[in-house]
Amino acid sequence: MTAADDLPLRDEPWYHCFGCSPRHPFGLRLDPRRTGDDAVTDTVTFSLDLCSYPGVVHGGIVTTAVDDTMANAILLEHGVLVVSSGLRVRFLAPVMAARPYVINARITEAWPGGYRVTSEVIAPSGDEVLVAYGTFAALRPDHLARMTNIDDGIAAQLRCHMVQSESSGT
Repeated sequence: MTAADDLPLRDEPWYHCFGCSPRHPFGLRLDPRRTGDDAVTDTVTFSLDLCSYPGVVHGGIVTTAVDDTMANAILLEHGVLVVSSGLRVRFLAPVMAARPYVINARITEAWPGGYRVTSEVIAPSGDEVLVAYGTFAALRPDHLARMTNIDDGIAAQLRCHMVQSESSGT
């Protein structure tokens, strides 16, 4: 397995992703690792501060962790920044706080400008508690120009991990 230190942009001082930045004050601080064959894994223990009911982690927080892990699978394996275009999640059991869960994500399909990824969350017991299917669109420079008003230096760093046009391969 390869450390997440290989995750592009992670160590940039301006990078504050809620899912995977080590500097986000309230973030999940995910640390995805390559497992080979277009797949990554991560282990996360959700704090009690992230619960909707006593001891039960809010489903939106769990979904965020899964979405981030799926997107990072693409970034680590293909070097491309993506945005979620579709996400289907099915909870099979509650996710409990203060217990380590494993999130696995595997790229199942890639085409010019897009990816399909599957994911599952595994409880400490080994039981599958969530399955997810995501579709992701490669971020292009024209998307960046419409999405945000960032300085040229950061934009240049981001462009290194983007496809250049709709018809570009990935």
